[in-house]
Amino acid sequence: MKKLLVTAAVLLLVVLVFFVCGTWYASSGLISYRYSAGQEVFDRRLGAFSKRHGVRVEKTVFNTYEKSDTGSGKKIELRGWLVPGPDAQAPLFIVLHGRGASRLSTLKWMSMFHDAGYLVLAYDQRCHGLSGGDYSTGGYYESYDVSSAIDYVQGRSDLNPRSIGVLGASMGGAAAIMAASRDKRIDVLVDDSAFAHLPAFYADYIERKSSSFHKMIFTRPATWLSEYRADFRLSDVSPVTAVKRVRIPTLIIHCMEDAVTRASASKLIHRASGAQRKKLKLFKNCAHCGAINRHPREYVSLVLDFVNRVISGNQ
Repeated sequence: MKKLLVTAAVLLLVVLVFFVCGTWYASSGLISYRYSAGQEVFDRRLGAFSKRHGVRVEKTVFNTYEKSDTGSGKKIELRGWLVPGPDAQAPLFIVLHGRGASRLSTLKWMSMFHDAGYLVLAYDQRCHGLSGGDYSTGGYYESYDVSSAIDYVQGRSDLNPRSIGVLGASMGGAAAIMAASRDKRIDVLVDDSAFAHLPAFYADYIERKSSSFHKMIFTRPATWLSEYRADFRLSDVSPVTAVKRVRIPTLIIHCMEDAVTRASASKLIHRASGAQRKKLKLFKNCAHCGAINRHPREYVSLVLDFVNRVISGNQ
């Protein structure tokens, strides 16, 4: 009998350890990212960009906070690139990459805006690339980091951008929408492939990517643990709710065949937007955030025509 109890206790302990480790691992998959490329990869890609465009790009570092919504907690360094405009008053465009990526993925948007005469800031979001931060929050704290980026640019004596735009891809799009709903310094918004509501996005993603066993055992505990570890609520990351408060001109882009964030999310965001001037463009035959690669001429023409009209005052 004693041997049986010991065996049962050992088995129970094994199951408990398996559950805890599995939940922790699943939670990390939701909130913890770190791009594996080193500094040399960033330098090489930046060197190629600078040579191609004949411009000297500045490596930037600015600070945000662990809890950027309240400006509290430890400081986090966000590392990025600042591409100069033709003069100190050139309009600024901030470009935000998506979940699990880095500013390396924004080079195509950097090129588009630089060639059109914009000052461009692209940076690694928290817990991504070469930036600091222990956790990614799907756009929650990241949306407040956008305001920190604006503070950084406006705090420089050598820059005085006459207007500010934000373009975000995927999770970056969610952060951009939420930032635009609060920060009145942003004049124009471009969202490429954002999700509508983070809990629904995670549920849909897990439904498509996980086994029934994983969903049954780990999903809800992993969600709770993610919220506890990163100190935010998934339900607060809701671009479709935040966009109701957006009043600035808004361009929304999505690929019909997107298998990561569904095009229906952008339809919901467009419908809910409080902007008087808003436009939804759905591209065919492209993957997640892939419209700029698959349809480069149409994409660039669409974005620049939209934002240039806003910047020039011809809304």
